[in-house]
Amino acid sequence: MMREPIPHGLALDHLCRVRACVNPWHTEVVTNVENTMRGESPPAKNARKDACPKGHPLEKFTGQRRCRECHNEKNRARNKILKPWLSRSPERRERDRVRHLKYWHAVGKHKKAQREG
Repeated sequence: MMREPIPHGLALDHLCRVRACVNPWHTEVVTNVENTMRGESPPAKNARKDACPKGHPLEKFTGQRRCRECHNEKNRARNKILKPWLSRSPERRERDRVRHLKYWHAVGKHKKAQREG
């Protein structure tokens, strides 16, 4: 029950989107990419987006589609946290790093004791 043979490298796109439908007149021969983009899968939905949740335009940035404004905002927030750390001397940074590791090691032991006891 086919209309025509399907050429190599192409796929059938079911136009009516009813999974149980077997009517060959409800199909169209398209490329795999076009078939995917017509669907409702997450990749198709993401490819159709042209703005981030905040409304900024998406653009090709560092090899990916992302919002430049949100990306820069995130980096500014991260740098604001890191700047005091990076402005310290290497000796002070190492001393603070060791203190931090000791603290989290102690917290981990305390939580493990609570789970076991």
